[in-house]
This record gives sequence, structure tokens and C-alpha cells, in this order.
Amino acid sequence: PWNCSIGVTPNEQRKPFDDTRVRRALTLALARWEGSKALSRIALIKEVAGIQGPGTPWATPPAELEKLAGYGRDITAARAEARRLLKEAGAENLSFTLVNRGVPQPYEPFGIWLIDQWRQVGITVKQTVL
Repeated sequence: PWNCSIGVTPNEQRKPFDDTRVRRALTLALARWEGSKALSRIALIKEVAGIQGPGTPWATPPAELEKLAGYGRDITAARAEARRLLKEAGAENLSFTLVNRGVPQPYEPFGIWLIDQWRQVGITVKQTVL
């Protein structure tokens, strides 16, 4: 096992990301378990994990991870909740720019995956690579 953490950090000082419902919807939209299977074939991204990677003494067991928002295995229910939260927050037509690192691995495939995941709950994302 190796420890590689990729985070997405919305600017909580700007609307609509100042609304916890919007941030929760962003995480609920991500099919992490299926995404890790697909991305592991083309990128350095492997297992779904918490702070520590699987196989390490302090790793969060999958059963515990699944209790966290965005880590459940029922992506259909999670995406329905994401759409509901976006609507409730008045952000159902959310559109924003994802600023990503100009490093091919693992950021390029991860950015493309994120955009596709968010598209599935009605969010439009443009990527800017720096």
C-alpha cells in the first residue's frame, strides 16, 4: 500500500460553496468505489481510503468509511440526495471551474473523472489546468 491523497477543496468563502448543502452534494455525487476500479487501470489512483491507505495499521475499515457522506456504495441514492440538496440550496444549475494541477498523473484523469461524476447530478464544470 502507498499513501496518496487527492483532495477537492471548494472555496467556502464564495457562493454557492459557502452552503454546506452544496459541498455535501459535491461529495455525494462521486462514485468512489466504482471510480477507483476504473481509474486504477489508467492512473496512479488505487483504493478508496480515509486518511491512511488500506493495509496500514491505522486504515479506516471499509465498513466505517461507508458511513461517511460520499463513501456509501449506493450511488443511485447518493446522487438523488445530491440533486435534492442542490435544489434546496438553489444551486440545481450549478456551474463552476475546476482548477487542476498540470501534472498528468494522477491529476489529469482524476479531473476528467470528477467532471463526469458531477455532470451526472446536473453540475457543469469547466477545467482549467495550471
